[in-house]
Amino acid sequence: MISSFPWRSPSLSQRPVRGKDWLNKTVGNCGPAAAGLSGGQGGPLPRKVQKGDLMQSTADFPTARGAQLMQTMAKHFGHKIEVEITETRALMRFQPGDAWAEIVPEGLRLTVRSDTPEGVARVREVVESHLLRFAHREDPRPLVWAEPA
Repeated sequence: MISSFPWRSPSLSQRPVRGKDWLNKTVGNCGPAAAGLSGGQGGPLPRKVQKGDLMQSTADFPTARGAQLMQTMAKHFGHKIEVEITETRALMRFQPGDAWAEIVPEGLRLTVRSDTPEGVARVREVVESHLLRFAHREDPRPLVWAEPA
């Protein structure tokens, strides 16, 4: 099934861009002094992650068989969960979050997204364990997952 992917959502790309003035009026002074805290450097406090915020993690898997491995994963998971696949990408919708497998020149890029850290960890674990099993002929190494900056 060929379908579009949610990270290209028109609703996100068509949102109006708000400038710094809007942010300052909306958030105001969030530094330690405004919060009644002493001894701080000033400036905004880090915002806590709230339910509904999406967390993401990415890993690259070097292989010459990226297309075959992506198809194998999509077909395997397609028996249990919703999967959307194109020639270069596969989206797998797990209950705790979503996973994308994308063919890149170096092999396969995996991205997982969830609204909880536990969801990201669980989807990473499932996707990685299955990929390493499907790529057993290549003597694969564990994936190194990166959080976006």
